[in-house]
Amino acid sequence: MMEVKRDFHGLKTLFRQLLATPDFESNAPQTFFSDLADHVLERNGIGCVVKVEGEEDPDPYAIVTAVGLHDCFWEEDWAKDKAKTHPTLAHLRSYITGKDKSGKLAQLLEAGNGIAPRSNKRQTVAFLFSSRLVNMPPEIAPPMHKSLLADCAHAVSVGEKEYDFGYAVYICRTYLEEPAEDADGDEAGVNISATTRPSGSSHTTSQTPLFFHPEDDTLAKNALLNVAIRKPRRVAAGSSDAGDGNGVGRVMLVLERKGWEAAVRDMEKEVV
Repeated sequence: MMEVKRDFHGLKTLFRQLLATPDFESNAPQTFFSDLADHVLERNGIGCVVKVEGEEDPDPYAIVTAVGLHDCFWEEDWAKDKAKTHPTLAHLRSYITGKDKSGKLAQLLEAGNGIAPRSNKRQTVAFLFSSRLVNMPPEIAPPMHKSLLADCAHAVSVGEKEYDFGYAVYICRTYLEEPAEDADGDEAGVNISATTRPSGSSHTTSQTPLFFHPEDDTLAKNALLNVAIRKPRRVAAGSSDAGDGNGVGRVMLVLERKGWEAAVRDMEKEVV
């Protein structure tokens, strides 16, 4: 459960870790991460955080949540397709649509109002946020994502239709490793994503980015759209920059609801 007063600084740190790149921060409002943390805490009733039991004033160590791209304050605005977008989310939307040269994301977002029609049915678009500190094990990811989907389903069942998300836009981190030398002094290949590694091969292609979190690989398999919004730079194997530093890239995934649900089911089998 998220607590408005206690969790603000922890969420701000997690969002900065997830989203901050030099080009993003140079164009974002100075208060972007504070505003995003405030918005999630004030408006969001879904998702979960992980804290350390026994601490007097624990900060969140991990978060998985979704925030509707629209911000529907009044029922009459919803009925008139005038759902309002929070300025912080509007900036994030503008940034990622600018990175998608195909224009498919902008088309999905339907002229920026956050409503994507499919089979004449209203489909809302969510930003899916997942971030955790480096010492948090990947095994926490599947139950957190599963809990989020359950929260969405419950909210819809009690009439909160703004949580009936048809699509999720997800940003995740990637990196490249510097080739390590083998026993003969030759360079061994760089590890690549499990989805593209040849079966039984110990040497791999040097240019394929790794997802920082294993569950992101699973989400990518089920995505409709996969866009590199910042290419990772190669860093030395074992360096802290491999996971959290200047070498980190960003990938944007767009998942249809059924793909999102399938990815969460796959996570429970693959992320163990």
